Amino acid sequence: MIESDVRITPLSFEHTCEISEADYVALHQFVARHSFRSVIRQAAVAIVGALMLLSVYTAAVGVLLILITAFVWSAPFWMARALRTRFRETASLRGPVAYGVSHRGFWLQGDHFGAEADWSTLRLQKEIGGWLMLSSAAIPPVYLPVAELREREVYAQVVTLARRHLPPAEGGARGR
Repeated sequence: MIESDVRITPLSFEHTCEISEADYVALHQFVARHSFRSVIRQAAVAIVGALMLLSVYTAAVGVLLILITAFVWSAPFWMARALRTRFRETASLRGPVAYGVSHRGFWLQGDHFGAEADWSTLRLQKEIGGWLMLSSAAIPPVYLPVAELREREVYAQVVTLARRHLPPAEGGARGR
């Protein structure tokens, strides 16, 4: 469906779920796991760095290449570990949480907390692993199941509302 063909009519969607630690890590990890191709490249750079250690003139560059390779190789592991720790420490993710969206904004409601935000505060719209994540500076992220949004025929409306309210990214592109 073309975005301009979607009319925004009053809508309301709410879904109660418990986000798993694995889903949380997948939604928030911006450092991707290494593909076979990237592992080969990293190994090649590390070998070049090791060869550079053989000369006094290139040893410093060799050490730098090896350190950069080690950092790039380890980033997905420490990033995932940090996200798991954050998941365990975030009260808004424990237990069942109702996540919702309407033409006025989006919200979440747990047993002991609640938060809502207007569309004007939207900073990020991200779809990954079957979830649509709406993130605002004002409240914790809202997670909506894409399959259920499509089943209830409100997916296009939600995405259109989100795209209308996303701030322009650098270079004129908008977040996705």
